[in-house]
Amino acid sequence: MPELSELEPQLSAARPLLVRWSEALGAVDSPLRRRLVGGAFWSVLDAGFKRGFALLISIVVARAMGREVFGEFGLVQSTVGMFGLFAGLGMSVTATKYVAELRASDPLRLGRILGLSRLVAVISGAAMTLVLVATAPWLARTTLAAPGIGWPLQLGCGLLFFGVVNGTVLGALYGFERFKAVAFVDGIAGLLGFGAVVLGLRTHGLPGAIVGLVVGVALQGIGYWICLSHELRHSKLPVIYRGCTAEWRVLPRFSAPALLAVAMTGPVAWVCSTILVNQPGGYAQLGLFNAANQWHSLVLFLPLTLSAPFLPVLSSLFGTEPAKYMKVLTTGILANTLVALVAAGAVILLSRPIMASYGSSFVSGVPALVLLVLAAVISAAVWCVGQAIASSGNMWWGFALNLVWAVALVSFLWLFRQSGAYGYALATLIAYGIHVFTSAYVFWRIHPRARTGA
Repeated sequence: MPELSELEPQLSAARPLLVRWSEALGAVDSPLRRRLVGGAFWSVLDAGFKRGFALLISIVVARAMGREVFGEFGLVQSTVGMFGLFAGLGMSVTATKYVAELRASDPLRLGRILGLSRLVAVISGAAMTLVLVATAPWLARTTLAAPGIGWPLQLGCGLLFFGVVNGTVLGALYGFERFKAVAFVDGIAGLLGFGAVVLGLRTHGLPGAIVGLVVGVALQGIGYWICLSHELRHSKLPVIYRGCTAEWRVLPRFSAPALLAVAMTGPVAWVCSTILVNQPGGYAQLGLFNAANQWHSLVLFLPLTLSAPFLPVLSSLFGTEPAKYMKVLTTGILANTLVALVAAGAVILLSRPIMASYGSSFVSGVPALVLLVLAAVISAAVWCVGQAIASSGNMWWGFALNLVWAVALVSFLWLFRQSGAYGYALATLIAYGIHVFTSAYVFWRIHPRARTGA
């Protein structure tokens, strides 16, 4: 298990980025700055808890059970995650947006939306859980080609149900900007869940480890529920089930496009990978791209985590305080871009030793790495614009913009497919360039509504 002293280099590297991000918020007035900085701090800590415990669990399972069982462990998690994505129906981000927007202005409508989101989450989560329980043996035999994981996959269905329900409660907590409470719950639940996985692994192997994961997610859900109940009592906000279906329009207007916008990324990545591997030496080129793409994700990690408070803050300002709304948005874009630029610059300077660390054959992927981290800088900036579009309730525009990005990525990759990993990286950079301009154009077209609240 890593000691805190071993994490000091990573923490030290993150401090300058946090300082620059905080300095960039100086243009925002003090109350808003406190909300943004406080939310960002606890979001980063929360992300550290989640990723840290996930990493520890992976290491323990891999060392105890070997590569094959560890592969099965990961397959169960990814399969459950795919089903859970669709079962969630975009209710988490829906709860965030409407809690932040309505908690002060229309508590009765908010109560109905909270009631509707809970009902939808429980019904959808239970239905998808039953489907996966029933089909798990068949999926294990056919699609997954691993008959032995049928039972662990059925046990993992608890992850699906609790994950869907937890997502809705978590979204509401984000809407209340209770990032500190979420971080504490995730830290405690992560520690207890880690212990449950270790205990289950020692007593029952892979099935025990899966049950340990379920225990951790269930404890997390209990913690979220306690925090949300306390917040609702403190704010004197009701959760209204009777008549909550009157708010059904939020599902097609916001939840559905929110789900589709997120769900398309997996299939798009699969299509792009398929295009690449069908070229001469395609699998080797995909390996190069995957190695470089890990650093794309790393550059994005901190700015996207820091910007977690932006959706609830922007939603609370939407239509009521346009000057503050625009100040928060522009400051967020500048801050995210600055942090991503610093991180990308460091990666570019070290690009050759970074790729060489994967092996001498990966050094040829340096140009792809450079393009991908530049794309990450653009992505960090456009993320804030996406949050602004979501805060205005125009999620079908958000979906359309993501669709344009997806079409551009696949199309340009097809044009550059013979260039291997470099072509894939270049297509990614161009697609994000198109994405930032189209997103900015759409936002400025809909921004007058943000001034009037119409």
